[in-house]
Amino acid sequence: MTAILLYLGKSAVALAVFYMFYRLLLSKETFHRLNRIVLLGTAALSFVLPLCVITIREVVMLPSSEQSAAESVASSAAVEQIAASEPWWVTALCAVCAVGVLVSLGFTLLSIIRVKQIIARGESIPQPDGVTLVLLDEQVAPFSWMRHIVMSRADYEAGAEQILVHEKAHIAYGHSIDLLFADVVTALQWFNPAVWMLKSDLRALHEFEADDAVLRSGANVKEYQYLLIKKAVGKSGYSVANSFNHSTLKNRITMMSNKKSSRMGAWKALYVLPLVGVSLVATAETKVDYRYEEQSVAAVQDTIKVNTVMSSFTVKGNVKIGDLPEGKPLFVIDGKVADADFDLKKIDPKTIESMEVIKNETAVEKYGEAAKNGVIVIKLKSQEPQEEEVIPFQFAGEKPGFNGGDVNEFSKWVAQNMQYPEEALKKNLSGRVMVSFVVGSDGVIRNVKVLRGVDPILDAEAVRVVSSSPKWTPATKDGEPVAINYTFPVVFVNRKI
Repeated sequence: MTAILLYLGKSAVALAVFYMFYRLLLSKETFHRLNRIVLLGTAALSFVLPLCVITIREVVMLPSSEQSAAESVASSAAVEQIAASEPWWVTALCAVCAVGVLVSLGFTLLSIIRVKQIIARGESIPQPDGVTLVLLDEQVAPFSWMRHIVMSRADYEAGAEQILVHEKAHIAYGHSIDLLFADVVTALQWFNPAVWMLKSDLRALHEFEADDAVLRSGANVKEYQYLLIKKAVGKSGYSVANSFNHSTLKNRITMMSNKKSSRMGAWKALYVLPLVGVSLVATAETKVDYRYEEQSVAAVQDTIKVNTVMSSFTVKGNVKIGDLPEGKPLFVIDGKVADADFDLKKIDPKTIESMEVIKNETAVEKYGEAAKNGVIVIKLKSQEPQEEEVIPFQFAGEKPGFNGGDVNEFSKWVAQNMQYPEEALKKNLSGRVMVSFVVGSDGVIRNVKVLRGVDPILDAEAVRVVSSSPKWTPATKDGEPVAINYTFPVVFVNRKI
């Protein structure tokens, strides 16, 4: 409902601004058709522009080791925590707006019904140009609606050539369609004073156009003005119809006497373009796309192969593959010389604390002739429990799961268990918090960290709710449970903003 109110508010502001510039720049000009197009076009734009939101995307790169591109797509269904339910006054305003719209449309519908009833009880006389003339025995102010012209029989018999030209001009220009459109716009913006003034100016333009058509047909200006004065006492009373005596008589007579505007004045209509540009800029928004740095899978796998033996422990000195001794070296483990048939593969790399390679004369001097092919000195870690190895997400064979599902299930769980901080509501804080964590081989979440925060208040809540997660189904590699890194976006949306 808040979104509806915001949309109506933006539309109202846009319509008021467009109309204000019309009054300042074009309302005194004699470009009746151009002015009419500007009024109708800006009214339509007022409802379209709030829906045209230019999105400016900001790309933030995250380390590829945190999460694979495939997983990032899955987790892009981020959790949106709604700040609070709609306040009562929002619901009340929406109800008032809805009632106003229905009442306004009701009056329009009632006006159409009454016009059709009048047409139904009159005598219909088809005209050669496809227009139907409807004559009534009672006194009625001449008016037109769609393809019908309604007037009293007395006016017709008294000679109504100018009246017929006037009303046929309304029909030829499609003024009835304009009025229906204006009625719908007025119904949707009934609370906006600008829309009522716009509608009044539009009806006046209709009369100016029709009056101009009468004068161009060869009618005498003074005689036609006298006819307007004579018919000024009548009223049609139907919002959807174009009445012969509609609009302020003084304005119509003044407009007939005005000198035609210079064609250069028509360029003023271009005021619409900068206003459209300003509107689009004002409603533009920035969205953040989180992407992961590309890294060759082959390169990572090569690194894994080396790390399996080398990077799980500290190597003294700058040891390269070329530094390893040729032939079968002598192995010294925790100060003890290993058997000749010792195989390094028997040692779990996770248990090795450091490795040192000794070659050439230094090895022979220290360990004798058995060390002629070099010595690899290995120091094992103490037997105290060590933190498990965490592998990149993309190298897990089976991805981790949550509550029998994927990351979407975790998103739902976070949404249900998050508590939007009161202080964040007061400060109108919102945004996306990117957190990383480890899903252990036992399925327990640990090492929850904020990669990209919004505010310490929201960051803390994101860490709290993620840390309180139940156990996951751990990822596996080669059939064995493994610990993996995971990145997850938590989006806080404060609907009160």
